[in-house]
Amino acid sequence: ADAPAVTPSTGRYTEATEITITVPEGYTAYYTMDGSTPDPSSSTTYQYSGPVQMPENTQTIFNAILVNNNNGKSTAVTTRNYITTQ
Repeated sequence: ADAPAVTPSTGRYTEATEITITVPEGYTAYYTMDGSTPDPSSSTTYQYSGPVQMPENTQTIFNAILVNNNNGKSTAVTTRNYITTQ
C-alpha cells in the first residue's frame, strides 16, 4: 500500500488545525509528533483513532504509517512539517 494521505499539507498555520490521516479499510494508522519513525511497539507512537489537534506555537514533525491488519506490514512514512504561530 502507499504511504497514508495526511492533511493538511506541510506549512505554517496561525490557528490550531486538526490533522487527519486517511485510513483505508483493513489498515490501522500510527503516528508520531516528534519526528521519529512510527513504530507500533514504541512509547512515542500513537494509534490513530480520529483527528489530532496540531500543537500551538511550535514546530511539529508529524509522521504517519499504515499497518496492514492481516500481515502486519507497514507502508512508507508520510511526513508533514507544521509550524504554528499566533
